Amino acid sequence: MIQSAIFHCQKTFFIVYAFNGAISGTTEDSPNYALSNNSILSFGEKKLVSQSTLSDQGIRFDSAAISIEREGWNQSAGLLRSISSQLIGDVDMAGISLASSA
Repeated sequence: MIQSAIFHCQKTFFIVYAFNGAISGTTEDSPNYALSNNSILSFGEKKLVSQSTLSDQGIRFDSAAISIEREGWNQSAGLLRSISSQLIGDVDMAGISLASSA
């Protein structure tokens, strides 16, 4: 007896969007503000990710990348900003990433 299985992969389009903001200051000084945007557009296993911040210091893009996840491996490429620490400041980078979800 021969059995066969047919797997139907339905591709779905998703949009995930998060927006937040903050304003602080006193009446004597001009207020400080920050607006943050986190967006993910996905179609099936493909994703487009964007993170940006608009503040009184200007606009800052933290990441803009495309990625694909297949068979437990996430492959991505794009522009990103490193996380700053006490010794090293922010660094803008372009690169690729390969990560396993297994």
